[in-house]
Parts: sequence; C-alpha cells; structure tokens
Amino acid sequence: MEIPRDDWRKSADYGDVVGVSRDTLQKVLAFKHYFTRYRIDLFQYIYCRMQRLAQLEMQLCNDNVPTIPSMTKSGKSGSGGAVDENEAKIMRRRLQECETVYLRQRRTRMKLKDFRLLSLIGRGGYGEVYLARHIENGEVVVLKRMKKSVYLNK
Repeated sequence: MEIPRDDWRKSADYGDVVGVSRDTLQKVLAFKHYFTRYRIDLFQYIYCRMQRLAQLEMQLCNDNVPTIPSMTKSGKSGSGGAVDENEAKIMRRRLQECETVYLRQRRTRMKLKDFRLLSLIGRGGYGEVYLARHIENGEVVVLKRMKKSVYLNK
C-alpha cells in the first residue's frame, strides 16, 4: 500500500515513510532539529536586542543617562541629568557597535588554542577528555577532543 505524497510530511517521526532508509530519516530529523534550534536562538537574540534598544530609548526619554560607562561619551557613569540629541546619537551608535561585536563573537568557532589544558581526565575510543580553562574569561570547562577520522566514519 502506498502512502499519498502529502501524508509523509504530517508524520511526526517519519516512521511510516516507504522506500526511505532509517539512516536517511535520522539525518532528516537531525537537520530539522538543527534548524529549529537555530531559528529559536535567532529569534531570541532579535527579541533581546529590541529590548536593549527599548531600554536605552526609555532611559533617554526619562532624561536618565545609562550607568554603563562604555555607553556615555566621556566613559564615566551617568549622573542622571538631561541628555542632548548629539549625546543620544552617540549612545545609540555605541549600542549598535556593542551588538556588532557580540554578533561577531557568536560567529567565531572555539578552537583548542582558545583553552589552556589543565589535565587529562580520560581517554576513550573517540578521543580524550580534558579539564581546561578558557584563556579570555578564565572559565573552567570540560573539553572533549575527538579524532575527526573516527567521528566521520561512524
């Protein structure tokens, strides 16, 4: 019995698709999960970015200079006084620069050279597990270093 062409899209787990291997179905589900997660992260970032801009605009409307030193022209904390239009424009530009830097940092991939290896925790069939410290922020993490050849063959 053949399944109509549209019914396979409605199946949640794609388990009843005829003529498609299990491996292909797993890849389709992984692909779907990856892009769902990507879209969720993207929309969360956009929402938070709009909130930060709205917060800045609200502070500017209430004549409150933000207390973040990097947001003011002089680099000092705000005093709560009125803000002229030029200073408001500078603060908006600095917020935009901060957002650009944040996006650039999100796009960079982590590399082994970004960490200082503290100790080897264990070895396995796929690679090694290390205790490591991130060089920039000092955060201690567990790092799994995998052999690419073994990973691609599985």
